[in-house]
Amino acid sequence: MENRIDMLFQHWYDFDAEVFVAEKIGMEKIALETLVAESTLFCRDCSRLLWVTIDGLSKNIEKVNIAKVIVQTQEKGDLSVLGVIADACYQHSLNPIYLKISHKCPKNKEKQIFFYRIAKSKMAAQITLQNPLPLFLKWNFYCNELRYLS
Repeated sequence: MENRIDMLFQHWYDFDAEVFVAEKIGMEKIALETLVAESTLFCRDCSRLLWVTIDGLSKNIEKVNIAKVIVQTQEKGDLSVLGVIADACYQHSLNPIYLKISHKCPKNKEKQIFFYRIAKSKMAAQITLQNPLPLFLKWNFYCNELRYLS
């Protein structure tokens, strides 16, 4: 999984997301919609990837084919995570494209702690459950970590 996440960071770097990579590796380009979709699959494993995906989508939203990103995410990712990402981006810039994306995304089936590493820690889970952010609750997730991008 780590190798796949590192590859996603490399691709986000190509889309001008705020991500540091140790060295640029030459890789075949992938479509932005595919990158978003695949990133949603791993965002719950890696908080850094969530923030990079929010940043990268924010910087490239005008290039996104909404129908394609929804289909790609259904096939390769997690639509509820895409909903969180689109909602976070919308709060930052109020671009109606994010609403079009989020309206196509279902809530998570059951309420869960968003980040798997937090769910594994009794103390971190307890803190998260006591003070979850409304943005995540809307998508049936508990999370109290969110940095707003400038």
